[in-house]
Parts: sequence; structure tokens; C-alpha cells
Amino acid sequence: MVNPQNNKSFYKKYSSINRSFFYYHNLPHQSSAYKISLFKQYGLFDDCFKVLADYDWSLRVFSRESIHTYYIHYPFSIFSIGGVSTNQKYFYIRKKESKEIRKKYFTLLERLQFRLSPTNLIKKIYWETQLQEIR
Repeated sequence: MVNPQNNKSFYKKYSSINRSFFYYHNLPHQSSAYKISLFKQYGLFDDCFKVLADYDWSLRVFSRESIHTYYIHYPFSIFSIGGVSTNQKYFYIRKKESKEIRKKYFTLLERLQFRLSPTNLIKKIYWETQLQEIR
């Protein structure tokens, strides 16, 4: 990824990819490679999601079985941070789709646990601040 503030590239290696990871994050689809067999088995991106189709697909695949992941410490994709999913113009669509996708793949108990975690409370405060700036 390239930081637009200083134009420096950086790599991000996730320590673990599990259900809690996917509640808060998604893998950057620009730098992820998947076997064709996963698309044949689980289908393509669901285009009813205008902003978070990649997030839905990742949860569909990773929540059903243990997928082996490999970290490649070599840039095979160069891109800038940003895009539709981080654009404030699509904030409400992203929020609606995120809620719908999480409801689809996480139980009520899981959603409550993740929502009440200290990490999520901090994020909630941040996004509420961002929302006030838009208004």
C-alpha cells in the first residue's frame, strides 16, 4: 500500500485471520490472490452490495471453513489507500451494507460481543466524530 501523505509504501502482515478479524476488517482485495476453486465453490462477488461486495465474499469463504493463507513479502500489487469503500460520500451505504453482511455471517451473541469490546467502542467514537464533520 502507498500512504498518500508521504508517498511511502508499506506492507501489512496480519497476525491472525479469524472471525474477530473479519468483524472489524477485510483483506485488501487489491493485494489478495485466491484459487479459482474458491470462486467455483462459493460463487462470485454479490453485486447487490455496491460498496462491500468483497467483504461479503471474504466472510462467505472464510467463515465456512479453514482456508490456508500465505504471506508473501514481495509487492505484487501497488495501490494507494482509498477508494469507494473509504470515501465519505458512501458512508451511509457502507454502514448499511456492513450491518447487513455482519447480520448474515455472525450470530447475535457474536455481534454483541464485538460491539461491546473496547476496540469497537473506540472505533464508534471515531466514526461518530467523522459523521458530525460531514453534517
